[in-house]
Amino acid sequence: MSKVRKPITIQPLKPKTRNQAQYLDLIKKKKLVICIGPAGSGKAQPLNSIVYTINGPITIDNIQIGEQIYDDMGNLTTITNKFYQGQKDIYKVFFNDDTFVECCLDHLWEVIDSGSDNRIKIVDTRYILNNLYRSNSNSNRFHIKVTKPVNFNHINVDIDPYILGCLIGDGHLSKHMVTLSTADDEILNEFKKYFGKDNIRPGSKYGYRIVKNLWVNKTLQKYGLYNTRSYNKFIPNEYKYNSIDVRLDILRGLFDTDGTMCNYKIEYATSSEKLANDVQEIVESLGGVCKIVSRTPQYIHKGIKYNGRLSYRCYVKLENFQLFRLTRKQKQLKQYKKYFTKRVIKDIRYSRTVDAVCIKIDNNSNLYLTNHFVPTHNTSLCSRHGIAEVLKENFDKIIITRPMVQAGEETGFLPGNIQEKLNPYLVPIFDEFKISGLSCEDIRKLIYENKIEICPIAYARGRNWHNSFIVLDEASNCTYEQLILIMTRLGRNSKLIINGDPLQSDLPKNKRVDLKKFGEFLAEIEDVGFVELNNEDIIREEIVSEILEKLEEWK
Repeated sequence: MSKVRKPITIQPLKPKTRNQAQYLDLIKKKKLVICIGPAGSGKAQPLNSIVYTINGPITIDNIQIGEQIYDDMGNLTTITNKFYQGQKDIYKVFFNDDTFVECCLDHLWEVIDSGSDNRIKIVDTRYILNNLYRSNSNSNRFHIKVTKPVNFNHINVDIDPYILGCLIGDGHLSKHMVTLSTADDEILNEFKKYFGKDNIRPGSKYGYRIVKNLWVNKTLQKYGLYNTRSYNKFIPNEYKYNSIDVRLDILRGLFDTDGTMCNYKIEYATSSEKLANDVQEIVESLGGVCKIVSRTPQYIHKGIKYNGRLSYRCYVKLENFQLFRLTRKQKQLKQYKKYFTKRVIKDIRYSRTVDAVCIKIDNNSNLYLTNHFVPTHNTSLCSRHGIAEVLKENFDKIIITRPMVQAGEETGFLPGNIQEKLNPYLVPIFDEFKISGLSCEDIRKLIYENKIEICPIAYARGRNWHNSFIVLDEASNCTYEQLILIMTRLGRNSKLIINGDPLQSDLPKNKRVDLKKFGEFLAEIEDVGFVELNNEDIIREEIVSEILEKLEEWK
């Protein structure tokens, strides 16, 4: 018996401003709707949120348009725009490893929904908050993928990373001498090989002094580790934000000395909170998760119980990388393959109201790495409404078209067939389908069934679109002739939505169409609607709003 396919459903569409509500109402009532307004987004994070550059972290407030940060695939992507949002209510999104990210309720996430056959969806924080648990269950419904390993810029370091990891773990770094405590011949032989056999001398049963070590002391001073104790050791930034190999080797030195393998869990123990946080950050940058648990140990001296120094235990899950170099620890290691590495969204709580900002990047996934892997996307109300109408069978298909000439490049410069050429331009619209609740499989199925059609303007000539919901996006890059071409494709029981930002056009001035006058003129026809979005709909930094208002006077 063939498996019955579940019907494709989407999330209800809710406009968030009065103008958006008017826009949606016009789409429902009119045959042709022209919408103009500034491009922007309500997605936002606090100004002190972190993004990662090739040299390490920087606050999102200080990153500039044109600079590069890392995306979810561990690759560099360029920031193409930045929108200051003013004061926003900020929420903490907590994960099951007790880490959290701060963002507003409109901020978007790419999640795996265990309450919907593990579909990949793009949803906002508000939706996650309102649907945090699976129905009839207390289990959390959503989780996010972890990043692919990030390869920071390689930096030449003065001490081998594995050796330094062992010294941070089991070394005594006092101003009098540098010593290593170990009972493992493998570690001892690594030190003899690195420093020279004659420069490693026994001082006690398991203690070894590094002699003729003036350069070692100077290097430890350079990195700030000289004369540190177990409770204030750390990993220098030169190692923490270095290549994958350097970061792995310093972790291996730490885990060979103070790491353990218990059943399927890799653990690392330290009395330094800073060192525990450094280990966590490196593990996360390599595509793993690390939960830190603190406790106060107790000991008995002369019959009296005392509290020891606060200690930190790191529980690590890291696939595809070997964290131990020691043979005895490698033998204990068991790979637990039943569950892949992920972060479950555990809770969402209000945090504070502060200034916030959102950024736009140029990669297809629209996901960039922040403190804990936060995605950001564009939105399109008409596309969401259109696909909903198709699924209700009010239309046979949704047709998406847009001009392919932008910033001096035409479609022909891009490799591949017409579908592959169009993909970079249509990613924001497909993302909006995902926000509606469609999975990638759903979108592929609808394209295969011809319920979603992608048609460049150049390929529209000679066609008539009947019983179709048509979206013309980026109309500010259309010539007058192209606008006429698309409008004259409008057939029986069809609807056409034209979207554009008059202030963002890549066309020469002599070829641009005044979309506002164009829309107002056509709106005199009964079945044509015109709506203009403004600053109330796209919140930006005050100076930007003032500029837009002033330009209205100029026009």
